[in-house]
Amino acid sequence: MTRKIQRRSVYLIAVAVALLLFFALPYLLPHAATPRAAVDEGCLEIHVIDVGQGDAVLLRSAQATVLVDCGTNESERALSAYLSRLRVEHLDYLILSHPHEDHMGGADMILRELDVDTVLLPDVTPEEDIGAQLAAAYAASTATVRTAVAGDVLTVGELTVTVLSPPEQCFEQMNDNSLVLRVTYGNTALLLTGDAEQAVEQYLLTTYDAQALDCDLLKAGHHGSQTSSSEELLEALTPAYVAISCGKGNPYGHPMQQVLDRIAAVGARACRTDREGSLVFVSDGETLVLRTK
Repeated sequence: MTRKIQRRSVYLIAVAVALLLFFALPYLLPHAATPRAAVDEGCLEIHVIDVGQGDAVLLRSAQATVLVDCGTNESERALSAYLSRLRVEHLDYLILSHPHEDHMGGADMILRELDVDTVLLPDVTPEEDIGAQLAAAYAASTATVRTAVAGDVLTVGELTVTVLSPPEQCFEQMNDNSLVLRVTYGNTALLLTGDAEQAVEQYLLTTYDAQALDCDLLKAGHHGSQTSSSEELLEALTPAYVAISCGKGNPYGHPMQQVLDRIAAVGARACRTDREGSLVFVSDGETLVLRTK
């Protein structure tokens, strides 16, 4: 065999090997993890989304998708990107705990980008500028708008959402008129309190028994302010986890050390979006755990 033929043979073999590796390599290498766009059957995911100094909590099961609050105007793009990664295109409910910008600033984006069946909010009159923003958002959407008061119960797929507060006789402060929601999934429960402060917490403690308040996960009121998450409430709720949604380096000092001490005193784990980013809790109907990244 001449050198010319040998070189040609080597060249052809090298080309063949290169082509083989090109097509086979994707199957030989481990695949990168992809976002969990689908919820496992029989599970509820609770996403406490990092929207800075604001609130946004996504509840997802195989049959239900609910967003409670939607952050600030400033955090709209981050919230939109987070929902897009999860391929959330439809909401059974968009629940706005109360008409403050850090809880409903992203409402217009949500109603513009997603198919929303119902918007639920407390029966209170928002400030003029926020009211106008909400009205414009509703006008651009086909969503039904409903108000809620204590005693209302929603069934959304396998979720039961009970409105614990505010009563028809509203509180004086807007924060205290936040919708307080107890969400149950099987034998697990979470309590979402908006910005409700200790006047509401006393109302809850005197109105409901321990069984109606008990929860596995508490979303701390008012971003970890010392005016919420009282010792009495925490002792009554006995949560395993307390999620605190607050912005990194926020000017309010949230979460306050007094609140962190109260949480530790009842044996609960404090989880913070300012340090840990978005938090994802998973329930199988019997136990609720924090999903590690």
